[in-house]
Amino acid sequence: MIGWERDAGDPEFNFRKDLGKYYDFGSKDLNLFDDFDPELKVRHTADDYSKVWYGLVPKFESVHHKITEQPGVVAAGPGYSHSVMEFVFEVKPKQGDAMYLVSRTSILWRCTAEGWKIFKEHNSARPTTAEAYRNAR
Repeated sequence: MIGWERDAGDPEFNFRKDLGKYYDFGSKDLNLFDDFDPELKVRHTADDYSKVWYGLVPKFESVHHKITEQPGVVAAGPGYSHSVMEFVFEVKPKQGDAMYLVSRTSILWRCTAEGWKIFKEHNSARPTTAEAYRNAR
């Protein structure tokens, strides 16, 4: 979960720097959704999607993930590939109690001149327990 892991004292979150290798910042035809988005809307550019995370990540003291279902990847046609994975994560806000969630992500990748980039992404999370997080491998 490179780019998403956070610890207290880390440098300020920078979506483009931390996660830019995964997203196509020049495209306006993306479909990016995460139910962490307070507006629960599909974002069509990486810059717009980054606004979701700039509104949330600075409120977190730390975020840690454990992959519980390794990415299953299949070719989806020339220049496209699809992956699905599941992970459990712990979010410790700067104020309040830690949250434990399990998330499933479905990503359609598109091959661009800069390499494979996320074209369509859907992430859905649901609450879980601290014990489930601790026991995940």
